[in-house]
Amino acid sequence: MVAKTTGLKRYGALAGKLIPAPIWNDIRQLNNRTKPFGDKFDQLLRLWKMNNTVLSPVTHLNNTLANFFMADMHDVEPSDVIKALEVLSQYGRGEAAAVK
Repeated sequence: MVAKTTGLKRYGALAGKLIPAPIWNDIRQLNNRTKPFGDKFDQLLRLWKMNNTVLSPVTHLNNTLANFFMADMHDVEPSDVIKALEVLSQYGRGEAAAVK
């Protein structure tokens, strides 16, 4: 991975640490050797993850049900939800009362 500001390569937990030369050579060669395949694999993996989370109705249903369950555990009443929606709508309109 190349940093956008400095152009230096970063290697996660190994960044900035002294590592033995043979291990560094293996990491460097592996990074260069898998470049075209690695990029395509990253794109495929990103697409797969997005389909299993962002585009999945099951994920949204699970999150919604979990929110209702947690609200019930914390004794959130319907009146509290109505008040929260009013504050959100005021904030969306930019009213100063909602910002306080």
